[in-house]
Amino acid sequence: MKLKSPEGITDVSVAGVNYQPDSNGVFTVDDAHAGHLFQFGFVSAGQDGAMDDSEPDASPSPRSKKK
Repeated sequence: MKLKSPEGITDVSVAGVNYQPDSNGVFTVDDAHAGHLFQFGFVSAGQDGAMDDSEPDASPSPRSKKK
């Protein structure tokens, strides 16, 4: 999976696997590690490294809203 990192990130390790970005700043990581990286501000990138808006946002679920 291709991910774009928060500004200033030059490499990242997940479960002992080190990842470095390509020349466009895009990291290609195992799908199993992507969920962990989303917690730290990484976002999906398209095939060309562009931002991909298809990732779900962090909006509260309907059950968490007070009525």
